[in-house]
Amino acid sequence: MDRDLAAQARLHDGLLSSAELGGHPARFARRAGLVPVQPRVWIAATQPVQAPEQVAAVRMSARGPYALLDVTALWKYGLTAEPVVVRVGVRHGTRLRAHPPTQVRRIAPHLLEGRRVVDGTSVVALEVALVQAAALLEAEARLALFERVLRERRTTIPRVRARCRRGVSGSAATRSVLDELLGVSLDSAVRILCAQLAARGVTGLRTEVRFVNAAGCSAYADVLDEAASTVPEVDGFLSHLERQRFRADRRRDRWMHAEHEIVTLRIDAAEVADDLAVLADELAQFLLQRRQAAQRSTG
Repeated sequence: MDRDLAAQARLHDGLLSSAELGGHPARFARRAGLVPVQPRVWIAATQPVQAPEQVAAVRMSARGPYALLDVTALWKYGLTAEPVVVRVGVRHGTRLRAHPPTQVRRIAPHLLEGRRVVDGTSVVALEVALVQAAALLEAEARLALFERVLRERRTTIPRVRARCRRGVSGSAATRSVLDELLGVSLDSAVRILCAQLAARGVTGLRTEVRFVNAAGCSAYADVLDEAASTVPEVDGFLSHLERQRFRADRRRDRWMHAEHEIVTLRIDAAEVADDLAVLADELAQFLLQRRQAAQRSTG
C-alpha cells in the first residue's frame, strides 16, 4: 500500500473504501495486498480484523439508518466484552450487505427509535439492547448484567419493562430477571395495591406519572393520588441495596414536596405480598384522611 493510501486508511481505523481505490477497486486491492472487510470496504491483509474493524466497516458501508444490536450495543456502552459476532439492525427496505462474522437483521422501525451515537457509531437504546441481549445470555450472566445496570443507575426498571413487547425476543427473559432481582414483580405489586385501595374507596389513582419542574428536571411516580397530593412509592430489593440509591430516593422525595407539594409514602414490595390487607387498610385510611383535609382547606 502506498504512503497516501496508508495515511488515508489511518483516518478510518485502518480501512479504505472502494471510492478511494480508483475506478477498479477490486483489481487495485489485489495489487496493494488488501482484503474485503465488508462490501466496498477494504483492509490490509496483514491487519487483524476484530469487532472494532467490523463496526468501522459497517459505519463506512451503511447507506441508511442502522444501529448495533444486543450484546454488540452493550459492548459499545461498556457493559460487555468485545463480541465475536457484530450484529447490526436496519429497517425493512434498507440495504446493507455484510460479510461474516457481521450479521445484519431487519428490525421494526420502533427499535431504532431513541438510538444513540457512541464513539461515532449508531447503537440501539440501552433498554432495547438489554431486552435483546436477554435472549442470548445464560441465566447467570443475564442476572449479573441487569443487576449491574440497575445498580449503576444506567436506566430504570419501568424504562426497561416498557421495551418488553409481545413478539420481541428477550422480553420474557427480561421480565423474569427483573422479577428475580426484585423478589416480586413491582408492576404486579402496584396493580394489586391499587385494586385493594379502590376496593376501600380510594379511587382515581394514576400510575407511572411524570413530574417536571420549570427547569426541566423530572421524576416518575409509581402511583399518584392527586386528591390527597400523595405518591405511594413501591420499592423493591434494589431500592434498599445501596446507600447512594437510598439517598437519591430521599432527595427525590424532598424535590417532589418542594416543587409539587407531593408527599411520598414508601412501601416495601414484599409487604404487598406478605401483608396486603393490613397495608391496604392503613394506606387507605391515610389517603382518605388527606383527601378530606384537602377538601376542607379548599372549601
